[in-house]
Amino acid sequence: MSLRWKFALSLGALSAIAAIAASFAGYATTRDQLLGQIDRSISASAHRAAEQLSVLGALPAEQLGAQRGPRMPGMGPPPGGPGDEGLGNRLVIVQELSPSGKPTELNGVTLPIDTTDRQLAASGVVAPVRFRDSDVSGVSVRIATIALAGGGAVQVARDTGEATSTLSNLRTKLLLITLIVIAAAIAIGLLLARGATASLKRLTDTAERVSESGSPDAEVTVTGNDEVGRLGRAFAQMLSALNRSKQQQQQLVEDAGHELRTPLTSIRTNVAVLDRFDDLSAGDRKSLTADLASETEELAQLVDELVQLSINRDEEPAVSVDLHRLAVNAGERAERRSGRQVIVVADNATVEALPRTLERAISNLLDNAMKFDSSGGPIELRVSASRIEVLDRGPGIPEEQREKIFERFYRTDEARSVPGSGLGLAIVRDAAERHAGTTFATAREGGGSVVGITLGDTARD
Repeated sequence: MSLRWKFALSLGALSAIAAIAASFAGYATTRDQLLGQIDRSISASAHRAAEQLSVLGALPAEQLGAQRGPRMPGMGPPPGGPGDEGLGNRLVIVQELSPSGKPTELNGVTLPIDTTDRQLAASGVVAPVRFRDSDVSGVSVRIATIALAGGGAVQVARDTGEATSTLSNLRTKLLLITLIVIAAAIAIGLLLARGATASLKRLTDTAERVSESGSPDAEVTVTGNDEVGRLGRAFAQMLSALNRSKQQQQQLVEDAGHELRTPLTSIRTNVAVLDRFDDLSAGDRKSLTADLASETEELAQLVDELVQLSINRDEEPAVSVDLHRLAVNAGERAERRSGRQVIVVADNATVEALPRTLERAISNLLDNAMKFDSSGGPIELRVSASRIEVLDRGPGIPEEQREKIFERFYRTDEARSVPGSGLGLAIVRDAAERHAGTTFATAREGGGSVVGITLGDTARD
């Protein structure tokens, strides 16, 4: 079942519960009011009849016969007169019970008597009115029985057919209204679900297309600021990031193939020359082996830097790093490798960082400075909680190329005559981004360059 139908049916179910509860409450209230009105009406009639019978019981015998009987005022039409065609035409039916429980018809209709009615008649004590439902000649009636002081009772009945018909019609209408409400709720639920799930459906279709094609360049159109809109924007950003990553990987492979071609071609040529090794002079042999060693080392360095760019270092945990110690270690290794002096200027800042990534970035900055600084003088490394920079006395970097030097395989005109892969500063930029920082390259006062990175807000006191 689709999410749209689940939403619509859920709304329909909730509406059904609400409609049924409201209908039940309305029906129960109406029924109580109708039956209450009937009970109050026949209770008043029973009290009036009891009062009249009590008065008649106190009259002399010669007057009793003239007053007692079916012509009691307010009790409905007399038998044999107009309106005597059936019970349904009588407003109120009255019946007197003797202390022994024997009925005396006062309106020409005999009402049913049960054990409780006889007990009330025999009690001789006025008690609360007793109500019950019964059937007389196929007509539903509501009967009130009230005991008389000194013995006997009065029963008053009223036809409840009208109330029953009203309640039956009310039940039918409430049932119809409930069905209409449920149907309308489901229809409205479908409309609302259609609007709410339209973005989800588009996202699902897009995800399926990406899954089938394997290409994350699908376009995602999302509107709104609700949860679905946020999900859509996050999904679009994820696809955009995947697409950028795919393009970067493709570019890396193409650039790596291009860069690897040069040293491989040189090595292949030198290997071919090795076939005539015995014919070469001692100077040519030395030059050939030196060239092979240089090309091999450059190839190894290129492969190593490609690996550094391509491997996933997300598993490296961020730990508390003493930047002074990290800078000193990197400077000492650079001194041993090059024989050049490295002056380290660092404070005692401690940051949350990826130590191997950050140390590699510092090493690449130092190697880059030593490569282009031919003065033989010291290289300066300055480190603080928010900034790492290396200062050299090289030829400097043209202003229009200062941003490009951090791109993969980009090399300035001066760098083309110097061994290197063009990936060292790209690794530095990657390290800066991993630490929520940026890269920079500026001119150094008095000549040379200042190249480094900034770090995000990770410093600790």
